Amino acid sequence: MRKLGATVQAPGDNANALIDGDPNTYWSAGEPPRGRGRSMTALRPHEVVIHFPKPVEMTGLALMPRQNDRDHQGDIRGYVIAVSDDGQSWREWSRGELASTWEPQELWFTKILTTRYLKFTSQSGFGADPSSALAELAVLYAGPKLADNIAAPVEYRRSKSTSTDIDEGAGSPPTTKPPRAKP
Repeated sequence: MRKLGATVQAPGDNANALIDGDPNTYWSAGEPPRGRGRSMTALRPHEVVIHFPKPVEMTGLALMPRQNDRDHQGDIRGYVIAVSDDGQSWREWSRGELASTWEPQELWFTKILTTRYLKFTSQSGFGADPSSALAELAVLYAGPKLADNIAAPVEYRRSKSTSTDIDEGAGSPPTTKPPRAKP
């Protein structure tokens, strides 16, 4: 997505995590607030809009569900994909349902799509969970070979679990030994 110059807008927290290439980060919307300074975002539908500087050819999308929640919070069931040339006038391209899984899922189009704006809308989830979450959203690119112009590789970092039944402790273990007490 970086090679294509993609930018993203989405409600909720950490929209850029959708296209950062790191499966350990994630975007979420509609979650109850946790901690100071966070507020509840709007309930579904949650719209993700991706803009490309020039039209991009694609044969589908690859989606990576959120990877750090054992309870699958934010898993998306019903979705709609819409496209636009100007970011204002949208036409529906496809719709369907996803599985509740940690595995990447691919959504293949019936023909090659060329567009500058792509809207992915989370219509529904599983159970009573009002949130939507994804670790990654990428196009299945069908255009000419892209130049390798990315200066720095993505640095992956561990993402702490949000599951209530897992106690990961207060923080990371110390990297140095504490000073020894004198006898």
